[in-house]
Amino acid sequence: MDAYRITDWDKNYEVTKDGKPATEKSKTIRKAPLSYVRLAVQGHNPSLSFREMLQKANGKGMMVFGVFCKLLELAGNQPRELRGWLLDTKGFPMTAERIAFALCCSAGDIDFALQVLADKTIEWLLIDDFHCEQMQSDAEDKKDCSVIINETEQNKTELNNNETQQQSLNKTKPAAGNIGNCLSDILLTVKNASSLNNSSSTSPASPDNWDWQKAKERWSLAMHRYFRRSNFSSSDSTTFFEMIKHLYEKCGPLTDELFNRAVALASEAATKRGVKNPIAYFVSRFKTVFGDFTK
Repeated sequence: MDAYRITDWDKNYEVTKDGKPATEKSKTIRKAPLSYVRLAVQGHNPSLSFREMLQKANGKGMMVFGVFCKLLELAGNQPRELRGWLLDTKGFPMTAERIAFALCCSAGDIDFALQVLADKTIEWLLIDDFHCEQMQSDAEDKKDCSVIINETEQNKTELNNNETQQQSLNKTKPAAGNIGNCLSDILLTVKNASSLNNSSSTSPASPDNWDWQKAKERWSLAMHRYFRRSNFSSSDSTTFFEMIKHLYEKCGPLTDELFNRAVALASEAATKRGVKNPIAYFVSRFKTVFGDFTK
């Protein structure tokens, strides 16, 4: 899925917890959304790229620059793993129309500004595939990112044993069948899998199907997006892990469509009014739609 992101976010705009410019060696980068970002003071000597932007904007340069400053705020209002991307409050890529709505601006002005900012001669904005690029970013920033699924040593050992058994048994797994009206049209296939980690030998025919590592990483990001880490315990982390394991092993093949249906339940739980315990509500809804993952 294509999404806008700020070019060279970490290099130009990221700050540490104490407000200093972030570098590759910084160890105190804020994991929660930022309160403010860096913006270079050019004073009386505008940069060459700024002059090129003004020329490209054809008389609307200051409007475009103002939009860019607001885009920095949107990009900074993300957890560390997603910083720099232009995403809405649910973590989905923002279109020109959604950005215009968020900033109370004209959609036409926003669309024009995005075209200028993403122009090859300017490139203050980039358009990248959100899923693929984010996975690469997660790997590079692993030391700075907070990880939701923090298994205990016992959980890790059990997971490794389960994966070893999967590789040796090389079984054919039946799909989950009808586990809810909204999923009845996509869960009528049979998943053939022998190993959770060897995608070259286990990937189903569809190129959209996910491997186990991608499933865990994306699920971790989704849980971090909808539930504050300070609000859940180690047992909740284990529960989240068991949920994605259930999706992958029992409801597969795991595709974007299936994954997004599960994440939608987390979004519903996090935003539903009157819910005192969003995580418990999410777990209950997950069991209703996808089956009991605790058995």
